[in-house]
Formats: sequence, structure tokens, C-alpha cells
Amino acid sequence: MFRLRSIVMISVILSLLFLIGCSEPKQEAVEKINIEATELEEILTNAEDFTDKVVAIKGNFFSSCSDSCCDNEFILKDGVNQIKVFKSKKLTLPKMKASQPIKISGTLKATAENPVILATSVEII
Repeated sequence: MFRLRSIVMISVILSLLFLIGCSEPKQEAVEKINIEATELEEILTNAEDFTDKVVAIKGNFFSSCSDSCCDNEFILKDGVNQIKVFKSKKLTLPKMKASQPIKISGTLKATAENPVILATSVEII
């Protein structure tokens, strides 16, 4: 009787651990910054004025590659202008399709080639 009870208890505990381990991880809330969107052309033309500052930009989403290894980056296009966007670690991207209008907020970072955005929020518009 004691052995049967021990086996049942162990089975219940293991089942609970399995269920807890298979649940989806909690997504951390990412603060949306309500600032007025700046034209991408202005940001690219005056990048030094916006570097290391939080900006908001509207444009269209385009995947940066067709491989799933690029799920932490994408391209934001506005007419002929485009910028590469990297997502912050805490940001969970919504499901987006090619050329979908979006608004991003994030920090403009200078690189040796072209500026990039480290996105902290992405909103489908």
C-alpha cells in the first residue's frame, strides 16, 4: 500500500513538472513609446542627429532573408529608403507579412556602413 501510494505521488509530481515545462514562457511586457513618427528619409539624411536616441518610424515590413535564422532582424522600407531593424531581446515580434505597414520604436545605432535600429516595439498599422 505504501509503495503504491509512493508510485502515484511520484507520477503526479512528474506529470506536473512535465506540464509546467511544456507551457509557453511568459512574454515580458515591452513598453511602447508614444512618440511621433519621424520620416525615414530625415533619419537617414541626418543620422548623426538621431544616433543613440529613441525614434519612431512608419514603413513597410520586409524580411531580411528567407531563412528562419533571420527572425531577429528585418528591413523597414519607406518608398526608396530602407533601414535594417534588429529586435531587442525582450521584444516579441507580431506575425507580419511582406510589405505590411508597421510602426517601430527604437534606438538608432551608428555602424561603419549604415545606421540600424534596435527596436523596442513594433506595431502593425
